[in-house]
Amino acid sequence: DLTPWVKSIQYSENLVFENSEDSVATTLAVLLEYDPNGDPIPITERTLRDGTPVRLYQGDARVSEDEWIPVFTGLIRGNPEIIERTRGENPTRDMQISCVERAESYLATVVTAHGYEQGTDVGKAALETAILFGGLARREVHIGDLGYVIGHTTSQLVDIELLAGLAQILFTVGKKPRFDSEGFLVACDTDLSKPPARSYLEPDMIVEIKRQAVPQAVNNSVRLIGLSNELTQVVERRKVLA
Repeated sequence: DLTPWVKSIQYSENLVFENSEDSVATTLAVLLEYDPNGDPIPITERTLRDGTPVRLYQGDARVSEDEWIPVFTGLIRGNPEIIERTRGENPTRDMQISCVERAESYLATVVTAHGYEQGTDVGKAALETAILFGGLARREVHIGDLGYVIGHTTSQLVDIELLAGLAQILFTVGKKPRFDSEGFLVACDTDLSKPPARSYLEPDMIVEIKRQAVPQAVNNSVRLIGLSNELTQVVERRKVLA
């Protein structure tokens, strides 16, 4: 537990396959007080090295830490940054570590998966693809049968990034692949019409609302669905998509 040495935390969540041209995994930056005499471990660049597992918990100090929930699970990426302030009456020495979630290791993983026959549940196809081509154990993948089967004679992922391919499979049931806060691969729901998980009715609880500025224009996207497995013709007048 490194809580006594933490000065600040910055957390940014992202799905790596949403923008293939500039894919970035969920990241965590932690600023720590440099302490070579720290207990149980020294807070130095020698102990918090590249590849060190990190898990972030969030909770209330008034309740047991066993009830705190995990927010992030990942690895330290790169060497820590040492920040020294020598001027003034109280010189300080801090260290910042940068962490990434498990999805980061699959950014460059391009696969050509097995073909699946008509009638195969899409959940089974996603599960087997993650295990065979992602190197994950069955206990690390929390995806099962999803109640929707492949309608085409055969379907296959060809020359596509692993998570982007899983997203293509799960799109058929309105889900997306992601590594959850405990590091398990799950199929998260993308239905925005469902009721909220939590509602805050007291406005005093909200301290600040911040909209992230985007330096470039954001274009809406339209996803065109192909013909059905019955190969029927769609009668439609010509349109221009603007």
